[in-house]
Amino acid sequence: DLIADSGLPLVYPLGNVQVFAKMPKEKTRRVYQVYPDYTDEAEFIVKQAVKLEGVKKFGLFGQNDDYGKLGLEGMKKGLAGSDAKIVGEIFYEVTDRELGTQALKMKESGAEAVVFYANPVAAANFIREMAKVGYRPKIFASFTLYDRDTMFRLVGDLWEGAYFNTVLQIRGEPAADKLINVITTIDPKLKEREGFIVQGAADILVLVEGLKRAGRDLTRENFVKAMETIKGYTEEGLSAPIDFGPDRHHGMNGVRMMRAGKLADRGFTQISPFQVFPAHY
Repeated sequence: DLIADSGLPLVYPLGNVQVFAKMPKEKTRRVYQVYPDYTDEAEFIVKQAVKLEGVKKFGLFGQNDDYGKLGLEGMKKGLAGSDAKIVGEIFYEVTDRELGTQALKMKESGAEAVVFYANPVAAANFIREMAKVGYRPKIFASFTLYDRDTMFRLVGDLWEGAYFNTVLQIRGEPAADKLINVITTIDPKLKEREGFIVQGAADILVLVEGLKRAGRDLTRENFVKAMETIKGYTEEGLSAPIDFGPDRHHGMNGVRMMRAGKLADRGFTQISPFQVFPAHY
């Protein structure tokens, strides 16, 4: 509300799409979001899990807020009418560090695959605790765990074979590598944080594209009009096409499924191309 009332343009907010989708149109007139809807993504994840691994019993490890709860909602939607089901639900608080009891509970649920709607630290703690009790379910992760370098660093070979979604290209793909090379040359301390480099650069590229289109006569109103001319923009190949317009400010709602390779090379395989869902506002 503060942003809307100020008239300040807000480009690429990294947050729950539904927050903006439920607002009156006048509140989001200057908001330009490129971010997947949690529910749409979770629906995609479970359908992929059934298709790829024949999963019948699912568990969810989710953050105890809109992020995790909307993930659960999407899982239920994706499994409706199928013989697969959710058998375990674990919600954690961001301050939780001891997750041994929760890991044992998930093991006892019989879940063949666990869907993660969690931040990297919490997810890593839970994966390690599951391993301690001899439990190695299939892992299917929301895009928040897209940085495989971080996940390999946190859990080692326990991340091998994990499925995870991405919104953007990642290290090892041409558009991502180009950005990583530029930015780590400027600031070598950012090496080993390549996933976060790409996300940060992606945020900036959309903003810069709008500024270029607005030209030298830069006002907030001209910037808004310029952003609404962006069509089919892929951030130099980083993402699926981004489309804005007077009646569309959710510019891209999509993810693709990847799979982590071996710890030794931190490789990956693309499992599916970008799956793009309808915009929400």
